[in-house]
Amino acid sequence: MRRTRLSLFYLSSYLLLIGLGLPFAPHATLTILQSNGDYGDIFPRIAGMLMSGISFALFLVLLGVVGLGFALTLTAYFLDRGSPVADSGAQ
Repeated sequence: MRRTRLSLFYLSSYLLLIGLGLPFAPHATLTILQSNGDYGDIFPRIAGMLMSGISFALFLVLLGVVGLGFALTLTAYFLDRGSPVADSGAQ
């Protein structure tokens, strides 16, 4: 699970960093990304807004999935803890 978690953090972190870099410093960010073309100012800024929006939505989706799983597991635990366990093998 540790590698899976790291891969998700890697995905969201590079989307967030590039997404925040493109709207505020498009030419410097494109230079860091080794781009040698001239894209103007508008296209990189819109692409940056899209990338930062995707990274924030990824965090929210991960939080929702983990939160739902935690809530379901916790509910099942408390329901099983309160009910008597039937021994199916002994009769």
